[in-house]
Amino acid sequence: MNTRKLNSIFIENKTSIKSDESAFSRVWEIIAEKENLKKDAFVNVLITDDETIKTYNKKYLGRVEATDVISFSAEILQISFLGDIIIDIEQAEKQKDTESINTELQRLFLHGLLHLLGYDHLSAVQEKDMKSKEREYWKLIMGDK
Repeated sequence: MNTRKLNSIFIENKTSIKSDESAFSRVWEIIAEKENLKKDAFVNVLITDDETIKTYNKKYLGRVEATDVISFSAEILQISFLGDIIIDIEQAEKQKDTESINTELQRLFLHGLLHLLGYDHLSAVQEKDMKSKEREYWKLIMGDK
């Protein structure tokens, strides 16, 4: 188990699978700038496995299945804590296709972070807006690669 602070991201990896968590920094930098986040804004990230994310998914969302990412917004306006993002590294491994695990983790972190900022995909209109933001930011994130 590994816990570390990376800029404004507190990361806890509860798996034995190693990843380059610094990949989250690029996502954070772009989102912080484009979404005008407060300088002291921060987020917690938990990297976990299928069984653990199933537990969270059932307990808090009523779904009995693994998923790739879950976000819990802090929704407290007086503090700069945006919320928690839980990423299932086993799901990331399964869906990464030809990309690296770090690229897939970046994609999932971006998705979770957008949820914390109020973007969602519960309706067709919301989904269109969120996918548009994801594509826009993903182009910027991958711009240097």
